[in-house]
Amino acid sequence: MRCFIAFDIPEEIKEKVKEIQENIKWDFAKISFVKEIHCTLRFLGEIKEKDVDYLKEELSKLKFKNFNVEIDEFIYFPNDKKIRVIGLNLKSGKLYELKEKIDGLIKEKFGKDRKFKAHLTIGRVKFIKDREELMKRLKTEKLKFLVDKIILYKSELLNEGAKHTKLLEINLL
Repeated sequence: MRCFIAFDIPEEIKEKVKEIQENIKWDFAKISFVKEIHCTLRFLGEIKEKDVDYLKEELSKLKFKNFNVEIDEFIYFPNDKKIRVIGLNLKSGKLYELKEKIDGLIKEKFGKDRKFKAHLTIGRVKFIKDREELMKRLKTEKLKFLVDKIILYKSELLNEGAKHTKLLEINLL
C-alpha cells in the first residue's frame, strides 16, 4: 500500500487556500488543484503491511511538543522560471525538528529521506499561457496555525484524485 506521514491544516486555513485557488482559476494557466491539503513530512511510497505495523510501533514512541507554523509566501517547484507545482511555504524551526525526529524513529526500515522543503501543495501546473498574470494573482497574507498531531496515511490513487485514509494519529504534547 502507498503511505505517507503528514499533518493536516485547520479548516479556516483550508478555506483561505481555496480562496487562493479560486483567484488563480483563469485561462492564463491550466492548473489541477489539490483537494486534500496537508503537509507531507515523509512520503514512504509502496510499503508492505508489516511495514505499517513497524511504522505504528515506531511513531507511537514520538514525544514532541505542539508548535505554530506560519504561511508566508508562495513557493514553486522546481523553480519560479519553470513552474510545475505551486505551493505555500511553511516557516517554523520546530517543523524541521519534528521531521528529523520522525526520520530518526523510522530510519531502520526507511533510511534517510531526501531533501525536505516544508510546504502545502495547492496545485500542479499543466501549462502557463501568461506567466506575468499568474504571478500577479499569486498573493497571500501571513497565516499561522497550530500543528498538534501527525498522521500516518494510506493513499489510493483514483481517477477522481487521491483518497487518503488515516491509519494512525499521534497527538503532539
